[in-house]
Amino acid sequence: MLKIVKKIRNKLGKGFAFFYIWCIAKTRTKQNISNNKIAVIFNGHIGDAILGHQALNALADYYVSIGKDVYLLCEKSLWDVLRLCEPKPKVSFIDLSGLNTPDKGFSEIKRLSDSVKKLEFEKSIVIPNRNLPTHYIAACISDNEKWGFLDITMPTALNLRIKQKVLYKFYTDYVTVSPDIPYTESIRDVLMKLGVPYYKTKISYLPKQGECKFMDRKKYITVAVDSMATARRWCAEYFIDLIQRLINSYSYDIVLTGRTVPTSDNEKYRAAFASCSKVKNLIGKTGFMEFIELIRGAEFHIGIDSGSIHVAASVGTQAFCLTGVWDGNRLFPYRVEEPADNTADPICIYRKDTDIDQLFCRNCTACRGGYGINNQECYMLCKSGRPCLCLSKITPDDVMAAINHAREAGVIQ
Repeated sequence: MLKIVKKIRNKLGKGFAFFYIWCIAKTRTKQNISNNKIAVIFNGHIGDAILGHQALNALADYYVSIGKDVYLLCEKSLWDVLRLCEPKPKVSFIDLSGLNTPDKGFSEIKRLSDSVKKLEFEKSIVIPNRNLPTHYIAACISDNEKWGFLDITMPTALNLRIKQKVLYKFYTDYVTVSPDIPYTESIRDVLMKLGVPYYKTKISYLPKQGECKFMDRKKYITVAVDSMATARRWCAEYFIDLIQRLINSYSYDIVLTGRTVPTSDNEKYRAAFASCSKVKNLIGKTGFMEFIELIRGAEFHIGIDSGSIHVAASVGTQAFCLTGVWDGNRLFPYRVEEPADNTADPICIYRKDTDIDQLFCRNCTACRGGYGINNQECYMLCKSGRPCLCLSKITPDDVMAAINHAREAGVIQ
């Protein structure tokens, strides 16, 4: 009963939040703003910061060159990653901490919208993002022009479809994108339409942040066993099987890492490798800077579609990415038009039992608003806290085959 009440309160809170934003945007008086200020609204995770940094730089360079001041509205965590890539940014930071927190209710949306509704800019630009609160923030800001992007495929869920259609009406200009267009190319298309010249997609190099105190000079492989959602978490038994095979195939140590790992899974890793000196468990024991240097020092890295893969790419460590199709080709595989020194494109590993391009449930999060939607079997697995089918169908055999192929090709040692 309590769960039902909580669910109803959550739905009502989100409904009130949407109505509150609509009222602010609808009652705003149109005015001509002339203050030379440009707002860039940016939301996402570590990977979005690493993949979006170069585009943000190009955007800032362009507007600064024509006498504008650029303000970046984002989470403090994103700003910290961007500062690692660019210690002396050309943009001013406006803190929107909490913007990327899931399941925001009315009070949180009101807090965020109230913090920006008095801001005025000549132009507001939303970096491509499907997170509704990002569009809420854009709708609340006073400006002459509001730039965003429009998904060709609207979500299946009626409530999301209605909200997106209403929010899109507050934009004066937008770029149309497909769910299968890579994130970097969506940003490039926005930049081109804004008039930024000659931008080519690229990823940023993360400069060295110091030493990792946890590792000696032994060679090692890093394995990130965490993920941002249970639907995107490979099962512990598969990871244990894979690590055993790596121990048998390589003389390197194996370092387990990750932040959001269930206690039950962590106990499985401890039990499986309690007597194995070649496996070092650093799950939850590293800060972000140490995490970066840990991955930088690895011979290669293995993980699921998550921030660790993007960090590996940005420090030049070859990553093997267990990749589902919930986001289509939005983030993987990388399509880099201008490779940067000391970086490495991840090698994607997909399920081999079917043609992933023909899966009818492809793009479930982008087009349908949730993991596994439109595939009942997968949806029920995700609801019960288990990984989605496009990830669970990847086997340790598939991962070892990709690693061995890269080894034979001389990509790794």
